[in-house]
Amino acid sequence: MTEAVGEALEARPVSRLAMLGPLRDLRHHPLGMFGLVVIVLLVAVALFAPLIAPYSPTEQNFAVLDSPSASNLFGTDRLGRDVLSRVIYGTRLSLGIGLTAVFFGIVGGTVVGTVSGFLGGRIDTAIQRLVDVMLAFPQLILLMTITAALGASVRNIVIAISIGIIPGTSRIIRGAVLSERNNQYVEAARVMGASDLRIITRHVLPNVTATIIVIVSILIPAATLLEAALSFLGLGVPPPTPSWGADLGGQAREYFRTAPWMAIFPGAALSLTVLAFNMLGDALRDILDPRLRRGRR
Repeated sequence: MTEAVGEALEARPVSRLAMLGPLRDLRHHPLGMFGLVVIVLLVAVALFAPLIAPYSPTEQNFAVLDSPSASNLFGTDRLGRDVLSRVIYGTRLSLGIGLTAVFFGIVGGTVVGTVSGFLGGRIDTAIQRLVDVMLAFPQLILLMTITAALGASVRNIVIAISIGIIPGTSRIIRGAVLSERNNQYVEAARVMGASDLRIITRHVLPNVTATIIVIVSILIPAATLLEAALSFLGLGVPPPTPSWGADLGGQAREYFRTAPWMAIFPGAALSLTVLAFNMLGDALRDILDPRLRRGRR
């Protein structure tokens, strides 16, 4: 019995070294590599925005609605602010909110989904009914309600988006945990006297890490779009904070026909960000999904 248990534990499908494989396999996915390069560049722009931006994103130092020129490559907006500087600083805000909200949302969704799927029974039923109630509300309506109740600020937007991420994420994680908890290596760990917490942290969670990685790559652009949508509707960060969504909404929309660059450049930055993360997410899904790997062999 002891030898069989040992063999079962050694047969776990995921090892720590195996998690380095996706980085090597990504070289064979050109679109995924393109997405990764764009994401790295966006992160660099966000980190070094004060050094890259030619002007302050909030100071009104230029002519109103000035078209793109050598001094203002992306033109100026209705208040005489440099659009390029606002797009660069908007990268910091959008990525910061997206990454932070996804982090807290993934942690919350993983905890809820793991507890629900691993323990099962009445606990699972109670959690899933609560998740059903939250999923019954359209996500944007739910976020608008939370943001309107808490007030417009970066912190409250992060809280709202994180709460909106948890239900759907927990449902996916629960399904992955359900498929893992009855595997042979989990039963072997139980026979050897391992506690539920140890089984979850040492055996179950490492084997759903690939699923979590794919979810993160999909949720970051979704969170970025949600922040832009809230800012577009006037429920995002308060002005004059640079935000792609805020620069595409509000009173700025009245000037898009006469000054189209006000919409083109923030919209292009938002689209490029979403496209890059989606490309990377698709590549990671192809690499990490064992069914797709078998199909390519």
